[in-house]
Amino acid sequence: MIWLLVALGGGVGSFWMSNKSKGRNAQKAFKYAAWGFLLLILPLISFGLLLPFPLFFLDFWIVKMIPSILLFLAAGNSILKEMRAQQQSDYTEAARQ
Repeated sequence: MIWLLVALGGGVGSFWMSNKSKGRNAQKAFKYAAWGFLLLILPLISFGLLLPFPLFFLDFWIVKMIPSILLFLAAGNSILKEMRAQQQSDYTEAARQ
């Protein structure tokens, strides 16, 4: 139950932060993180009866975590791009007044 609340809370919070961010890369980073949090729900779903025998490995816990891990890596990459752009004073979006 706690896992579900953390995933939903993190997803909603990250989507909210993406709307508050000014930089394009920062917005993308928070959206990637939000989808990563929401896909953390996948291990709670059992696909064992729906998959035929040759695809039984898709029901393993670690295989269900791979999409979430990839999205968190993409979020880290986007936020690093935003930080580099700000460090070089090359902002991805003009400052709002």
